[in-house]
Amino acid sequence: ENDIDMLATTETWQRPSNLDSPLTVGDLTPTGYQFHDVARDTRGSGVGLLHKSSLNFHKDSVDFGNFHSFEAVDMKLHWRSTTMHILIIYRPPSSNCMVFFREFGILLEH
Repeated sequence: ENDIDMLATTETWQRPSNLDSPLTVGDLTPTGYQFHDVARDTRGSGVGLLHKSSLNFHKDSVDFGNFHSFEAVDMKLHWRSTTMHILIIYRPPSSNCMVFFREFGILLEH
């Protein structure tokens, strides 16, 4: 019943260095699952994907550095003869909506 295949997360609060935390999301990931994330250098935020290890997910190398109104992680799921592209986006409340719509439009065009 609670057999989750994948779970998108926002506000992971992970930092690349994790110097300020004795635990990482990896330490909390259940057996049989993997976690892919994009950490932030600042306090808060971060996006990620928790999924069953049996699913063939790979983090894509898309650079979202040019976008300032949202955070994102780009994942590809390879299953049978199909590749599913999954994009997880988080727009912090402090970001400007008009800038977000413009940047999101640019993202969709590429």
